[in-house]
Amino acid sequence: MIFGFRKIKRNLPIDRYYFLRKVDELGRYVIPIEIRNELKIKENDTIKLSIVEKQFTDKVDALGRIVIPKAIRDELNIKVADKLKIYIENGNIFLDNRHID
Repeated sequence: MIFGFRKIKRNLPIDRYYFLRKVDELGRYVIPIEIRNELKIKENDTIKLSIVEKQFTDKVDALGRIVIPKAIRDELNIKVADKLKIYIENGNIFLDNRHID
C-alpha cells in the first residue's frame, strides 16, 4: 500500500528520488535531508498525510521527522523498524511499504 504526504501550499515539479528509512518505536519517520532540501521543508512546516480518504497533518521536527499516525500504521500494518521506501513524484512525497526487505 502506498500513501503520500505533501508540504501544504507547495507543489514543486521535481525528479523522483528513492530512499529507505525505518519507522521508530514512536511511529516517527525521518524525511531524508535530500528531500527536505529539495522541497524546502523546514522545522515546524506542516505536512498533510493521507491514505485514500483519510487525512492527517503533522509538523516536521528539528531532525526532519514526522509521526505517521497510529491509524495509518495500523491500516497499513506498519510495525516498529519496518523499512519504508520514500520517493518524490510531482512535488509530493510518497511512502511505500510493499515488497521491502
